Amino acid sequence: MSYQRKKIVIIGGGAAGVSAAAYALQKGFLDVTLIESSGTLGGLHKDVEIDGLHFDLGAFFFWQHHNILRLFPGLAQILVYAESSKHFALTNQHNLDHYPLTLKSYIQENGYLDTAADFFRVFYRRISKPISTCKNVSDVMTYYMGPFFKKTGLHFYLERLYGLDPKLLDTEFAYHRLESVISKFTIKNMLDALSKGDLNYFKKYEILRETWARPESGFESMYQFIQAQLQELKCEIILRENVERINLREKTIETGSGLTISYDYLFSSQPLMTTASMSGISLDLDLKYRPLCSLFYEVPFEIMKDCFVLFNFTHRGRWKRATFHSNYYNRNKSGDCELRHYFVVESLPELTQSESETAHLLDQDFKSTFVATKWEDNFQHAKLVGHHVTRNAYPVFDMGFDRSRITNFKQCMQDEGVYMVGRQGQFVHNSSSDASRSSILAIDDIIEKTKSQGDLSAMRHSAL
Repeated sequence: MSYQRKKIVIIGGGAAGVSAAAYALQKGFLDVTLIESSGTLGGLHKDVEIDGLHFDLGAFFFWQHHNILRLFPGLAQILVYAESSKHFALTNQHNLDHYPLTLKSYIQENGYLDTAADFFRVFYRRISKPISTCKNVSDVMTYYMGPFFKKTGLHFYLERLYGLDPKLLDTEFAYHRLESVISKFTIKNMLDALSKGDLNYFKKYEILRETWARPESGFESMYQFIQAQLQELKCEIILRENVERINLREKTIETGSGLTISYDYLFSSQPLMTTASMSGISLDLDLKYRPLCSLFYEVPFEIMKDCFVLFNFTHRGRWKRATFHSNYYNRNKSGDCELRHYFVVESLPELTQSESETAHLLDQDFKSTFVATKWEDNFQHAKLVGHHVTRNAYPVFDMGFDRSRITNFKQCMQDEGVYMVGRQGQFVHNSSSDASRSSILAIDDIIEKTKSQGDLSAMRHSAL
């Protein structure tokens, strides 16, 4: 049997799920079914509508290389063109710098002599201790960044993100999520930048890339377009259906409404532990997550002009990032159009109080960050119009985290024809483009395995 005739069933209609469906169909698979428990596709791509304004539960942008844009031709035409990325960091001295930092700003805040001394400490740290001595995120980042790790505020950012000192975070997080920062601090790259006098070095987006945001009306219209394209490709989409059981031996799934659906290969973007439980597997893993509270604000005027996303690298506040939606949605509106200004703040709650009390405290906490700064009056005018708490927002890789046990479980499931994809399915902290890529790699793996099995079968037939 050729791989095209293999039946693929996908659980979850987020970035990973729709990517698996689109890529499989584009590769010639003839029987693809996608099952989503809610009434619309989208997964973690969510927004909340308040008085006609849509607030994202996160900061979502789609670069020109984003896998979803490649898999769904024409999608960019219904998104909002935001020209180029404008991501900034609020430094510990309350200045704005390109995210995550630039050498120019670092020199302005620390002086030439201290900056030169810090570079020397970076080089000395590489020579004095091998990377094998690093036992946690703090060790790894100090190895690569030296004093830059704390003095830039990246240390504070990671600490508030997980509610843990970076010394208590496993090295897994550093190598997986901070790879782009680490690559900037390789000796070769730093020497190249210094020899060229590149004072903008270290910022993440060195080349202005074409950038798109979801439609101003929210993610639903974006995923309606994706759903229509999948249906044109003959994908069967089942909405409002919960999967309750996965029968590995029979290769079937059972749904809450009584459906039994067979598969050759199953893709799951559900939380890893959920898939294990549905499969009747007792997985002895204590996976930890960090909650996120999204605070929604409306303001009477534009603040932080031209800033799309602001990262908090100061020692103040529990918030990690603010996304100024109206700064890019208002860019192309005519002069006679009524402009509304709004933004969302992602903050890390303890959830020891009620959600409303938590939101009130985090609102005060956010605004206190700007006390005695040039933005203090602007943010005092920001009106909190709503909030949303996501309980399991970020996977936490604390000390003792053993990725090998997850890897072994995923491999065992894969041997049974079940692929874990996406952030939740793989228990990783990655972007939506990376989540999409995990599905692409899984489809490619199926194709290669099927072809190999076919070649082996042909060789045996020929020998007979």
